[in-house]
Amino acid sequence: MSQSLEVTARWAAAQRARESQRPDRLFDDPLATALAGPEGAEMLRLSELNNPRSKQTAEYMVVRTRFLDDFLLRTVNAPDSPRKQVVMLAAGMDTRAFRLPLPPDTVFYELDQPAVLALKQELLQRIEAPAPVRRIPVAVDLLSDWIAALETAGFQRARPAVWFLEGLLFYLKEPEVRRLLDGISQCAARHSALAADMISASFLTSPWTQAALQSMKERGMGWYWGTDDPEQFFGAFGWEAAAVQPGEESANFGRWSEPVFPRAQRELPRSFFVTGEKV
Repeated sequence: MSQSLEVTARWAAAQRARESQRPDRLFDDPLATALAGPEGAEMLRLSELNNPRSKQTAEYMVVRTRFLDDFLLRTVNAPDSPRKQVVMLAAGMDTRAFRLPLPPDTVFYELDQPAVLALKQELLQRIEAPAPVRRIPVAVDLLSDWIAALETAGFQRARPAVWFLEGLLFYLKEPEVRRLLDGISQCAARHSALAADMISASFLTSPWTQAALQSMKERGMGWYWGTDDPEQFFGAFGWEAAAVQPGEESANFGRWSEPVFPRAQRELPRSFFVTGEKV
């Protein structure tokens, strides 16, 4: 499993690197090229050869990054915000601790497989890239007991935090998703914030997505779970959640080219950006 996570992480970094080179870029990630490496660039090239929806995938990646960047900045930088702990599950090659203007007392807990974090640390040391905020890698298996390791690293349950689940939930099966969210909800203090992206259940069954899904599965990156009712799903774990589709007014940024269908058309495949607060 760690090998597929490493592949996904470097591929995502390559997507960010390419976006950062555009004159109309939605964000700038100066570390992405080094974290992707030639391996990530090659993975991106191969995925575009095999993915018939590669253009839509690229749009999704950059819109998601910008949407979640903005959410984190609003949440942490708000006047008198108590949320100075950021917990990134399956952090991969994420660089928000380096590139976003956040208060210096912000603490990032980056959770991922040991091999992924070790590779990331090696690549960061090569380019001598110190983070302006405190960053604490936590090597864990998110499908096992990760809470103890997070608390040992210094996480304080009594303080509100921001929980990030970016590019993660669709790789899990429903029992794994429920177990993960149950653990998060046990740790999250009242007024903690959460951000995630996910797919609809119809995404997994739609005839329009089968070729792309099969291609990802063959590369060890299969998608297994989604829901058409993200607000209710997260609500069951104690979160007051809201969901938007990429391409809607708050998640467009002038870059989304696909139509956005009403959610009442439940048979159509769709994605969601979910944000919420622990109640």
